[in-house]
Amino acid sequence: MGFRSKPPTPEEMKAKRERTRARKSARDLRRVRKLAAEVGEEASDWEAEFLNSLDERLDKYGTAFRDFEKGAPGDALSRLQQQKLKEIAAKSKEVKNAPSAEEAGGPADEAVDPDPRERRRIPSKAAFTVIDGGKS
Repeated sequence: MGFRSKPPTPEEMKAKRERTRARKSARDLRRVRKLAAEVGEEASDWEAEFLNSLDERLDKYGTAFRDFEKGAPGDALSRLQQQKLKEIAAKSKEVKNAPSAEEAGGPADEAVDPDPRERRRIPSKAAFTVIDGGKS
């Protein structure tokens, strides 16, 4: 029989969850900054200020927003802040994955936009027909 520690109180559990969410959001911020740095893309002034302010608020308060109508009480970032962070990350990934002028086979100004219908092919009815009549 060993000594068992006292189980955490609900307040301690809540505080631990909030710290975990704040750390996760801070990791996401660092990942977005690193991705932008790898690409060599300079963030706009607004994006740089946005990322810096989020980082400061997460370090100081553990959350980057105060109005709980803008996000869940336990979240470290509001819904709009999460959306903007994803947009900045997507922009950096797009630049990183974009083919260079030599790879694309043409000038860099002519960006190739695939037809949206090509990405969402709907299977024809023939793919769902039963070949052997359906009887065993």
